[in-house]
Amino acid sequence: MATLAPTPEPTPVPTPEPTDTPEPTDTPEPTPTPTPSPTPQLIDGTPILTETSYQSSDVAVFLSTVSDDSRTFSEYGLVYHIADIYVKDVTMLRAAFYNDDWQHKYIAPMPEIAAGKNAVLAISGDYIRHRDKGICVRNGELLRKSADGKRDVGVIYRDGTMETFEAGKAPKSLVEDPNVWHVIGFGPALLTEDGKAKTSFHTQVAGYNPRAVIGYYEPNHFCFILVEGRQWDKKIKYSEGLTMKGLSALCESLGLKQAFNLDGGATASMYFDGRVVNNNPNYPREVHDIFYLAYSDTPAASPVPDGTEPLEGNAANAQSPDPAGPAEESGTNDNVPQDNPEAENA
Repeated sequence: MATLAPTPEPTPVPTPEPTDTPEPTDTPEPTPTPTPSPTPQLIDGTPILTETSYQSSDVAVFLSTVSDDSRTFSEYGLVYHIADIYVKDVTMLRAAFYNDDWQHKYIAPMPEIAAGKNAVLAISGDYIRHRDKGICVRNGELLRKSADGKRDVGVIYRDGTMETFEAGKAPKSLVEDPNVWHVIGFGPALLTEDGKAKTSFHTQVAGYNPRAVIGYYEPNHFCFILVEGRQWDKKIKYSEGLTMKGLSALCESLGLKQAFNLDGGATASMYFDGRVVNNNPNYPREVHDIFYLAYSDTPAASPVPDGTEPLEGNAANAQSPDPAGPAEESGTNDNVPQDNPEAENA
């Protein structure tokens, strides 16, 4: 009889030791992307000044000189200086009269007026005080109420925007609008409402001349343009200047939304960090007023003494005579708008 082998005991399967469930790892918070500054050209900290630029927390200026031989805007050589301007607040774009005297027509060298205001950048103004009419607001102060229906008007508002009006079309409310920062005369306006070049202007002075312009890109982004001129003949081939049509086309090509012509001819001048930018040593002539930007931490200044009342109409005639003589009507300034309000097409 066969002997049966014993059935082996089953090998017990070891029970695995329970392992601790790992604690969940916190999902890392994404690093937020810094919100870019609305005006990256403005910088915090110590202002930076170079030969062609100035940057601070309030103001940024970038100056360049362009020599254009393309004959796109002129039949002759063209040289112009453009100051690209960014401001934290439009109140940094200021105006000043010589000796803070709006009531009289005193004039002085542009560097003297600019240095007296601690200006880093300045451009010759509109000599609006030489005329007896034309709404004038500077640095938010109403200086004259009477309108001049024969001249275009440029307006810079406290919200950093700019608008121009054809002759006779500026609203009467400008004299009461608290949002108005500057009302500028002389003219003409150089672009249409949609930023296109114009072909007719409220001026009879449309020939080749040195030019000065204040231009507008977008809120708190402006520029000053100074066109060199009267420097083109058989011996000197530098820059003849621009006609109004050429100046308008240049402003459109630069992408400006609005642009306004200031007093030009021998008056046209630009100043940066203590020097006149103009190349021609025979210019500029003395000026009555400027538009400027000051170095940071410069206290704001009124353009006129406290208590000065806005002038009405021909009240200007009651003021003291201009000791230097009228700059615009002396025959030496080829850029003076004429009394004929008809648009000219030259």
